[in-house]
Parts: sequence; C-alpha cells; structure tokens
Amino acid sequence: MKSLMLALGVLVSTTMAFASPVEVSVGKSVRWTVPAQGYSCFSKRMAAQEGKTATPDVEGAYFTVPKMTFQIADSSRHTYINAIKIFYKTPRGGEKSCVFGGDQLAALSDFWWKNENKQALIRANPTSGRELETHCPVSCGGVEFDSGEFKAPATVRVYGYTQSQTNEDDQEGFVATTHFEFGSQY
Repeated sequence: MKSLMLALGVLVSTTMAFASPVEVSVGKSVRWTVPAQGYSCFSKRMAAQEGKTATPDVEGAYFTVPKMTFQIADSSRHTYINAIKIFYKTPRGGEKSCVFGGDQLAALSDFWWKNENKQALIRANPTSGRELETHCPVSCGGVEFDSGEFKAPATVRVYGYTQSQTNEDDQEGFVATTHFEFGSQY
C-alpha cells in the first residue's frame, strides 16, 4: 500500500510538472462563416509567384482564423511545426477537420515559405514577434449549414517538436491546443 501511494504521488507530481513547450492562441472573437468558396494561402502564394490570379480552392462555406500566435517556453530551442489541424462541430451535428501540412502549412507564414524545404520552423531566439505568428488567414472550408444563425465550437491542434540548437537528438514533442467559436449571421 505504501509503495502504491508513493508511485501515485510520483505520477501526480510528474504529470503536473510537465508544461507544453509551445502554446498557440487564435483570439477569442467568433469566426464568421462565409457562404462561398475561398482561397488558401498556398493558392495565393503560388498565383503570386506565377504572376497569375489565384483560383478558389477552399470548399464553401468556410471560416478563417486570421492569425495564430505561438508562445515558446524555451526560446533557445528551434521549434518545428509538422501540422496544424482544426476540428469543428458542424451545425448539423457532425464533426469535420481541416489539416495543414507541407506546402499548405508553409504558406501560412512569410518566414516558413522562405525556409529551406519550406519547413515550418521558428528558429531559436527569434528577433521579431512576426516570427511567432502566421501571416495569412487559415481558411477551413466545407461547412454545411442551412441559412440562419448558429455558433459552434472548434479546436486548433498544433503538432510539432522543439530541438536543441547543438544536439539534433535532443527533441521534445508537443501538441498545442486552443479553442474558438465559429458561426453564421445569415
């Protein structure tokens, strides 16, 4: 019994001691649904590079998250973001998600887009607050709803890891989570 209590105490103190090395925030205002097709950051960047007009590639209806801001617990480490996933409840009772990885993820930030291999990397000791935020609104489409007002919950999860500048084997994974509401006024 004494060893069980000791083990339980260690488990509780261990789980309470860990904090996420990265936090994400998106603001608290409601994200309003647009009843039309939209443009992804990737579509806009590719069109700009090619001197063309962007083509809508976000399924209608959609909502946007104007900016994501990242708080890094230990700024002396590099932070790599592998994917951003937005989960949302539909007004009709289902659940959907939008996933951003690879070039779609890199297109969210001016810095990530310019990185070698378009890595979503926040370098150690960032010199500007702009390095800690996205610069293009994240658009999440395919919202099915009948006309009328509604509000529904959504969750953002950011998957990645931090890494020591001097030891590539010194990595710590993280999943940063935040919540917001989206809805319609139509």
